[in-house]
Amino acid sequence: MRKELNAWTIYHYLVCFVTLMMIIAGAVQGVNNLVDYFWPPRISWPTLESVERHLGPEADEETIRQHLEQERSEAQQNHQNRSLRNFLRSVIWVGIALPVYLYHWRRISRQNQVVSHAGAAEEET
Repeated sequence: MRKELNAWTIYHYLVCFVTLMMIIAGAVQGVNNLVDYFWPPRISWPTLESVERHLGPEADEETIRQHLEQERSEAQQNHQNRSLRNFLRSVIWVGIALPVYLYHWRRISRQNQVVSHAGAAEEET
């Protein structure tokens, strides 16, 4: 028995292919963002010299160190927030693509069952 290849079938297979690629890309990005969140890459943190230049020569060493620690903490927090936001975007990406994929794949499966039942009925006669 030969399955029909029509515009309807091609459309559904293309939608399934595109959404499957979206799911895979979203999952990979999500894992990468989780890894970045828990094990951040090397980031160029503010240095003592850069903070000293920013505050000027009149700042004492304690103020410079406090400011440096604050900038490093803010930079680390910003990186974690960015990683978490990107992870949530990946989850949304998968969350949108997955139902679309499942819907179209079920339609393809249902159509294939109808075609195979019709083919079996023809063979019996």
